[in-house]
Amino acid sequence: MSEQGRKPSVSHSANKAAKKTGAHRLSGLSWMIIMVVLALLLKLSISGLPFSYFTTYFHELGHGLMAVMMGGEIDRIELNLDGSGACYYWAKSHILPAFAGYGFTPIFGALVFFLGLAIRNHGREGANQIKQAVKYWLVVGLLAIMFSVGLMHIRDMMTAIILLGLITVMVAALYWPRYGHLFLKFIGIFMMIDVFAKASYLFSYSDKGDHHALWQLTGIPMVVWILIWFAISGVALFYTAWLLYRMK
Repeated sequence: MSEQGRKPSVSHSANKAAKKTGAHRLSGLSWMIIMVVLALLLKLSISGLPFSYFTTYFHELGHGLMAVMMGGEIDRIELNLDGSGACYYWAKSHILPAFAGYGFTPIFGALVFFLGLAIRNHGREGANQIKQAVKYWLVVGLLAIMFSVGLMHIRDMMTAIILLGLITVMVAALYWPRYGHLFLKFIGIFMMIDVFAKASYLFSYSDKGDHHALWQLTGIPMVVWILIWFAISGVALFYTAWLLYRMK
């Protein structure tokens, strides 16, 4: 038979691999959609308060870390039972520390999300085993440092109880990775969603808040800062969704 008369053969294994890859991508994005919906529902009820402690801690940590980067130092970090918090610090300039609370929280949320991905793949056999191990320990190390900063600046019992609770939950997720990876992914997504919610509350306040402080320091309208924080959270959410989609 001539070459023109031959029909190209298609590998069944290749078809199965393609379908499997598509199913994995759909599965990952489906999980993310479920987590986003769950995070929104929790934000509408008191049940979301324990998860908001993560957002509050990393928000205050963002203020403090930026102050240290600006040549200042952290005096203390406070976490309250109602989900609010405060970071007392001094710095040579207050613009970046004031911005970093809402600005860094979605990035920290993405870091927690990546830890969920890392523990899911950690220890698996394959050519990328060393690469996965490096990612795992790098993220674990960064988060350990972040929580250590909080521990070093506790000045009251309530903050100690809440922060130790957050650390215990994170350690438990690492100890039971089979389900812990889903929990960590959810915490990361919740933090990104929570920034949207908490920053949106700022539209109702024109005399206090990080946006008010930045307006006083720079003269840039408060709404601009809120929209920038929205954009950072949006980019973080989009990136995590894209990361899930391209995973095989």
